[in-house]
Amino acid sequence: MRKSAGVLVVLFLAAVSSYGRQRVVTHNDPWRPGTHPLLDAARRDDPRSFQNARKSGADLHLTTDKQTFTIEWAPGKHGNGNGNGGNGNGNGNGNGNKPSQPVTGTIVVIPPASTYAFEVFDDWYSVALERGVNLVIVQTWLGATNYLDDPTTYKAITESLTDVQSGAGTVLLYGNDRGAARTYALEALDRQATAPWFVLEVAVAGKAQTTTDPFYKAMTNKQLGATPLANSHWITFCGMRDTNPDSGCAGMRATTDWIKTLGGRVELSIEDPAGGANGFMENPSYLQISLNLFTSLLPKQ
Repeated sequence: MRKSAGVLVVLFLAAVSSYGRQRVVTHNDPWRPGTHPLLDAARRDDPRSFQNARKSGADLHLTTDKQTFTIEWAPGKHGNGNGNGGNGNGNGNGNGNKPSQPVTGTIVVIPPASTYAFEVFDDWYSVALERGVNLVIVQTWLGATNYLDDPTTYKAITESLTDVQSGAGTVLLYGNDRGAARTYALEALDRQATAPWFVLEVAVAGKAQTTTDPFYKAMTNKQLGATPLANSHWITFCGMRDTNPDSGCAGMRATTDWIKTLGGRVELSIEDPAGGANGFMENPSYLQISLNLFTSLLPKQ
């Protein structure tokens, strides 16, 4: 068992490496109806958010396995709305334009359960615009009770980070609810890479199911090494009015301790006495503290 888990991780990372950080991009207009069932469903679910993303100049990219899509946005692109799927030059707008300001990092967001990426893009677009950073949203929900698994999610992230020309150690990984509950696995996969992407993880109201989740049981049992989260930096959040055991403070405290036992460094553990599960985004100071820490951890230019 111990050996097989390690072999699976090695095989997955070899597959990502063989991808060569070169992206195969679709040359069809992904904004048109009929491009992908998930895109069509998202358009029907929230036409306003869908059009907002298009007007912002975001790009839509189908993953190479065609299971899902990502939303990508880069500074200097707001308002062009061409949505042509990119030409692989890194900025994805197909016209060779350069961002209007230096890109200092990328925010990657893993949405909550049963959520389309466009709703999340609405929440984060103004943040990325103000901070001058890239933004990537991964559509992990596939409908009903189906989700991308962790290796496939990580591969989708790698494809998009390649598109927006992110560098190693320049990415903030954010998740809340189910998205937070998967950040621990995504970070463990990233730590196995030759040049890890993530420099800060923000896990909001989503504990690690360490006794039932096979990946987390493997981490706990040291099947991914003694300290699979070594050199990682974390901010965790819970609202003290949240009574859900999977997202409330009892679960997040246990997760914070678990992160530390696996070598991670918890820079800040926020417990909001007046907040619920969504308290992180409802209090601008929490977001600003996290973004300031992210900036301080970026490689010095």
